[in-house]
Amino acid sequence: MNEGALANLLDGLCNNKALKKFIGAVNKLNNQHMECIGHSIQNDTALKELDLNQCDIDDEEAAHLTKCFSGSRLENLCLSLNSIGDHDCGSLLSFIPPTLKKLAITGNQITESSLQTILTSNRTLKIFWMNVNPVFGEDY
Repeated sequence: MNEGALANLLDGLCNNKALKKFIGAVNKLNNQHMECIGHSIQNDTALKELDLNQCDIDDEEAAHLTKCFSGSRLENLCLSLNSIGDHDCGSLLSFIPPTLKKLAITGNQITESSLQTILTSNRTLKIFWMNVNPVFGEDY
């Protein structure tokens, strides 16, 4: 998707208060895009599912998103196949809304320390996918 089309899509996301599911997978997202998506999450109580799989999201971009989780009603979040590491995984976990039931962070850069935090500090997740991360060893 070109930059203009992506900008129009994100503008629509920010202005659509009835949207329940947004799949923005396989798009290169930057900080500005993540702020727009974060704003949408924070102000849209209808949005329940967000899929940002393979969007080239790193720790910095994920931070723009996670700071907006506090007002969200998200139930399902997919951030698989990005470049999220332990630094932002901790931030992500500290801002998970109590409504979140499913989290997918498969294929990122999550190590054992984040896995331990996820498993001991989170009480709302019912389904958690994190395969293909360094926590599984060199040959993951």
